[in-house]
Amino acid sequence: MTLTDLAARLGLRVFTAGIPLDRPVLGGYASDLLSDVIGHGRKGDLWVTMQVHPNIVAVAVLKDLAGIVLVNGRDPAAETLEQAAREKVPLLGTELAAFELPPDSLDRFIERILAVTDEEVRAAIAYAARTLKLVVEPGGAVALAAVMNGRIDARGRTIAVVLSGGNIDDALLREILC
Repeated sequence: MTLTDLAARLGLRVFTAGIPLDRPVLGGYASDLLSDVIGHGRKGDLWVTMQVHPNIVAVAVLKDLAGIVLVNGRDPAAETLEQAAREKVPLLGTELAAFELPPDSLDRFIERILAVTDEEVRAAIAYAARTLKLVVEPGGAVALAAVMNGRIDARGRTIAVVLSGGNIDDALLREILC
C-alpha cells in the first residue's frame, strides 16, 4: 500500500503538496512521544501523531518513515511545513483521533488494540505515584492501566511496562491523588 492509496482510502488531507505520495507504507506507528518513535519506529512506517512541531520531521528523516499523519484536526506549524518541504517528508492530516482511523485500512499493521477507561488510567496514575513514586502523564499510564485491569494477562509472567512522561497538569494530579 502506498501513501496515495492510504490517503485516498482514509480521506486524508495532504499538507505537503508537491511531495510524491508513491512511497510504500510498510507499517504503522502511533505515538506522541518522539523518543518512543525514535526507539521503536521502523523504516517505512507511517507515523500517526498529534504533534505538530518541526521536530517530528527530524524524527521522520532519522527513521526513514513513509510519512506522518496528524490527527484530531491539527494543522502543522509553519516551521514544520517548511522543514517537511526541505526534507521531502509527506505530512497528511485527519479530523479523526489516532484510534478512530478505520481499522480495516490499518489492520495489516495492528496485532491488537487494547482499550482502557479514563478511570482506569487515573487509577494507574495514582498507583504509579503512590507505590512506584513516579509521576506519569495519562498517555504514559495506559499500558499500566491495561495490565492492572487484566487487558494484558500478566499472571505467572515477567513483563515490562513502559511508564513515560511527567506532563500532567498539577490540578489533575492533585485531583487523582485526593
